[in-house]
Amino acid sequence: MPLIFTYLPSRKSFFFWVAFGIFFTGHSQTHGSAVAGTNKITPTLTVNYRITNGEKGITVGVTRMEGEKVVPVTNLIVNLYLTQHKKYDPATGEGWIGNHVTDQSGHVYFSLPVKVLKLKENSHTFFFIASIGSDPIFKDTHDSITMADASIELFSGETAANTRVVAKFSKSEENGVVAIPQKEIKFFVKRGAEEIPFGRENRLTDMEGVVSEILPEDIFGNENNTITVLARFEDKENHGIIEVSRDIPWKAPKGGSNAVNQKLWSGIRNAPVALVIALAMVLIMLIFFVRAKKKQ
Repeated sequence: MPLIFTYLPSRKSFFFWVAFGIFFTGHSQTHGSAVAGTNKITPTLTVNYRITNGEKGITVGVTRMEGEKVVPVTNLIVNLYLTQHKKYDPATGEGWIGNHVTDQSGHVYFSLPVKVLKLKENSHTFFFIASIGSDPIFKDTHDSITMADASIELFSGETAANTRVVAKFSKSEENGVVAIPQKEIKFFVKRGAEEIPFGRENRLTDMEGVVSEILPEDIFGNENNTITVLARFEDKENHGIIEVSRDIPWKAPKGGSNAVNQKLWSGIRNAPVALVIALAMVLIMLIFFVRAKKKQ
């Protein structure tokens, strides 16, 4: 008669294997059936560039479909390459630049290394490739972007009547620096993280790449008698932003009231969010008060 051995796990090992099974099942459900080799998830990569005060950077966003929803992909390694998808070439600065892990919003930011910019200082356009590479869950996906070596110069001039802000938009080419005409430049006053627009809409640069606006007189500036002005170009065609900020001398407006000014807002759509919420709450309370009076 053959011997039959039966394994009876101890209480500790039993609970361990139950917990392991729950964790594995939950992990598999989170990523769907993509773990099974060829059924990998196809993500979407979106690459944007940003040039702020001359500093060049690349932002990559990664999303995926979850039913009919678009959700961010977190904790995913994203690689960035310059010019070609290859190993880094120390002679030219081309190839692999580095990699980062996406944050909770599914984004990752690359600040371009100084050594790469020095090697490419005679280049007038930059071609970047963002790639996921080898991943057990997501398919190898990539996206690319072209960034021109463009910049905005910001000046200011003061007269007895007003202060005018002037922006000059240009780019580098083989024959030197050339103006960029017929492009919209937007102006803002920066207060911490807040950006308050001013000036007319759809203001385009002239043939010299120049556009200007007058600062409203009743704006309160910084504590050190300056005001921070920002000029920005949104490159919608190439998915990029070029901007520059500058502190200019500024005196507090006469009257002494720190009330925010309608001229600065150019309409309620540009008013501070906190003030809009406060006005809405006052309006709701007023409606309830009027209704209560009518019932009495």
